[in-house]
Amino acid sequence: FRSADLRTALADYYVRGAGPAANFLFRTEPEYRKLVRGLTPRVASDWIWQSCHQTPGADEQVLIACESPMPESAAQVVLDSYLADPRLLSELRFWITNLEVMTVLISHHQVSAEQLARRIGEELGR
Repeated sequence: FRSADLRTALADYYVRGAGPAANFLFRTEPEYRKLVRGLTPRVASDWIWQSCHQTPGADEQVLIACESPMPESAAQVVLDSYLADPRLLSELRFWITNLEVMTVLISHHQVSAEQLARRIGEELGR
């Protein structure tokens, strides 16, 4: 591009903008997920992935209503194990806060991307 200002704006967008910050957060594996998966019996997790979950596309996830693979008394034991883990609630709260931050970053990222797209279009005469 001829415009040095536009080249600088593009570099800032890709190096220091909301995109790299959001990307870091998106790549973070939430600790609560490891804790829940570790506390969930294999029969339940296998059932969830096979019968209660679909991935129609690379960026899509659909949760399907399904019956429990275990009696209610066994499910209550699993739920009690979640409640008994002293780390789980604080990790879940931490992850929810991260999701809120990601939502804000994505919003800023989208605005920046749209502004840059407009400027690029102007530079290219479109």
